[in-house]
Amino acid sequence: MTDRVAVVGAGQMGNGIAHVFAQYGFPVTMIDVSQDALDKGRSTIARNVERQVKKGTIAAEDQVKILARVDLSMELEAAAESALVIEAASEESPTRFWRRTPARSRSPRSRVALRVRTKSSACTS
Repeated sequence: MTDRVAVVGAGQMGNGIAHVFAQYGFPVTMIDVSQDALDKGRSTIARNVERQVKKGTIAAEDQVKILARVDLSMELEAAAESALVIEAASEESPTRFWRRTPARSRSPRSRVALRVRTKSSACTS
């Protein structure tokens, strides 16, 4: 198993979570039902990393490395080999990992799965 992190949801919270994990060296798969949402999420990460470079909080040479750690997918199956799965999709989203994936078919290799509720700051595991 790898130390890959899967983030289900590419919106404001999801791309922020993906950004932080990638910045700290983890390979990340950002998953959403829409290619447009994935592209917007990656674009947001790129803008935020660029802002960090300009502020001097990260080195310019790290910019490409961070962005290269973020993979995109429209398939929940892309989370199968992840050590950590974080669901950061809105309650109404068709991306909802927990609703679409029966417990018996979730990867037994995933050590932790975390659901981040976007309507509140509550987290469940």
